[in-house]
Amino acid sequence: MADINSLRNNGAGFGVIACHDGSLIKFNITGKPAGGYDVNEQNVQQLIDHYDIDEKLFDAYKTRLGVSVERLA
Repeated sequence: MADINSLRNNGAGFGVIACHDGSLIKFNITGKPAGGYDVNEQNVQQLIDHYDIDEKLFDAYKTRLGVSVERLA
């Protein structure tokens, strides 16, 4: 969540997160959050609780939060 907000605030094109398991996640802003959604801890946690960490969660980030997420490795 903090990384996403940092992109929005600084106008960066994309960000990469190196996870503790060695995987790499690339994310970029694709639009504004859908009505009723903000990129905040509560909304992000609701999506995580509702979806497994897989492509369905990444799709929800894109449609609800305006953030494209891609697993690189």
